[in-house]
Amino acid sequence: MKDFKPKSKTINVLESITCDICGDKTGFNGWSPGYEENEVIIKHTKGVQYPGEGLNGEELELDICPKCFESKVIPALKALGVKLVYKEIPEGEW
Repeated sequence: MKDFKPKSKTINVLESITCDICGDKTGFNGWSPGYEENEVIIKHTKGVQYPGEGLNGEELELDICPKCFESKVIPALKALGVKLVYKEIPEGEW
């Protein structure tokens, strides 16, 4: 869950992220110090796409800290038979 605070009447800024599994709360730049990237988002969107009208549906988005992802989610996925393969991010695509 991302917690935002109002910056002005029309702009909100990310204040913290709370892990939807353990409840650990982190500062504005995530669970990683400095410029390191370590973010987990699980998102499910379902609905009906109407030409020219957009999507009518709903969305579920979970924010999970790296600790819970590695200790709980990955083992659960492996138990379901999911083969996890990390792929390298090409330089300059961050």
